[in-house]
Parts: sequence; C-alpha cells; structure tokens
Amino acid sequence: MSVKKKVLWSLLILILVFVGIIGYLYYFLFYSMSRLPEGDFIKQVDSPDKRHTIKMYIVYGGATVAPAVRGELITNKKETKKNIYWDYRTLDTNVKWLDNDTVSINGHEIDVEKELYDYRRK
Repeated sequence: MSVKKKVLWSLLILILVFVGIIGYLYYFLFYSMSRLPEGDFIKQVDSPDKRHTIKMYIVYGGATVAPAVRGELITNKKETKKNIYWDYRTLDTNVKWLDNDTVSINGHEIDVEKELYDYRRK
C-alpha cells in the first residue's frame, strides 16, 4: 500500500471517529433522558402488583420557557430509577396503570419494561 493510500485511510478513520464523537455528544446533551431536570414532585402512582411506582414531576423552566412534565419509573424491588416520560407545554399528570407493566400517562401508553415517551422524538 502506498503512502498516499495510508494517509487517506488514516484521514478517513480520523474523520469517522470525530463524527462519531460529535454525534454521541449531541445525543447525550440534547436527547438523553438521563439529564432531565428534577422538577417539583406532584404525585406517585403504584402499579397494581406494587412492583413499579411512577413519580410525576413538573419542571418549570423559567419565565420564557413553558412547563414540562417528567415521569420517573421506580422498580421497587431493585430500587432503580429511570425516566420514562417527558412532555413539554403541559401541566397534566393523568396516570393510569392498564396492567402490571403498561401505564397510560396523558394518553400515551408505555410498556415500562421497554418503552418511553419523549416529545423530542415524535
């Protein structure tokens, strides 16, 4: 392989790594649900079998930003927390468990084992 080809391959790999890092940082900073603000606690609703608890919070972003609602899933046995609901421009916190693993939050059905709702991903 000639020196020119080695340099081109090295540049291509370097550019791909750089684009990958930028893409990951963009996702982490703007779309990751792990970095959502805490908010003010509103209520909590237990699943029918008491394995899960949904805690709802309202997040006020200030005078120029509309309020948002965050739903946090707590798996009671493991005591793990995970954000599963994030909606903007609303104050509603209508939570209803449809079965032991499915919850309806403001009309959005979520299987708590494998789904989430994030208004930014519509």
